[in-house]
Order: sequence, then C-alpha cells, then structure tokens
Amino acid sequence: VDASGELRDGRAFRDTTAFVDLLASDEEKLARAFVAHLARYATGTEISFADRAEIRRIVAQTKANGYGLRSLLHALAQSPLFLQTTTSR
Repeated sequence: VDASGELRDGRAFRDTTAFVDLLASDEEKLARAFVAHLARYATGTEISFADRAEIRRIVAQTKANGYGLRSLLHALAQSPLFLQTTTSR
C-alpha cells in the first residue's frame, strides 16, 4: 500500500506518520475542528455557519493556554453555543 500523497496546499507526505504530523502541525486548526466536533456531540445539533464565529472565539480565548483540553472544554461549556442550545431543550 502506497501511503504517500500530497495535501491541497502542496505539502507532501511519505507515510501515515508524516500525514498525521502534517495535520497536527496547525494547532489552531486542530483546536477549531476539535471544538466543532465536541460542540456537535455535546449539544446534539449540527454546527451551522453562524456558529463558526463562536467557535473561532472559543479557540482564540484558549490560545494563551496552548489550546489545552481543559481550556477548550471550559470555554465551550461557558459559551452561548453550548448554554443556549442545552437550555432550550
């Protein structure tokens, strides 16, 4: 199996380890994807286009803490994205 390839931005990888390293190299993007998936799981609703700004705010708020898991969880739990969705059910 040839696991090599190239991302859309032109960065090449030779195996799955290099692929994972490339994906994990952008911490902010990884944190944004994590928060979006976590919000979907926690609220039981899909993330809308309008929710993206709140997700970006959560990620920006946690940058100083290195996008730590605890910081991301706390920021999501205290955000209108989580509070308004869970209280309206």
